[in-house]
Amino acid sequence: MSVSTGVRLVDDAAAINGESPQWDDARRRLWWVDMRRPALHVYEPASGHTEVWDMPAWIGCLAILRDGRLALALRTGLALFDPQDGSLAPLVTAPYDTRRFCFNDGRVDRDGHFVVGAEHHAHVLVERFEDLPGFGGPALGE
Repeated sequence: MSVSTGVRLVDDAAAINGESPQWDDARRRLWWVDMRRPALHVYEPASGHTEVWDMPAWIGCLAILRDGRLALALRTGLALFDPQDGSLAPLVTAPYDTRRFCFNDGRVDRDGHFVVGAEHHAHVLVERFEDLPGFGGPALGE
């Protein structure tokens, strides 16, 4: 007997460690990361289009800016990514030993600041980034 779950595969990405799904309501697309590949992915349901950008370091999470760019939490620090041209610009170096820690989960808080956590086995660090060049506070999120 076949059971219909209503679930369908939309991106057969063969991800190593898929994380941090973020819906961009303004642009109607889903962003997510493959932490250990490392890569940034986007899926557009209306067209079925998918795209992948390889990253220079492990990527833990992202934040969507109002102008469509993304703040990315890479193992080496925060970076600003522009999906229009694929450019990646460093913003802040990681506040930890990158040989031992990496950014993992994060979200934009209700005040519009990017809050990210770093992990290494049993140790967890949490950083709240404010006043970052080009997108501090209210430029993040909705």
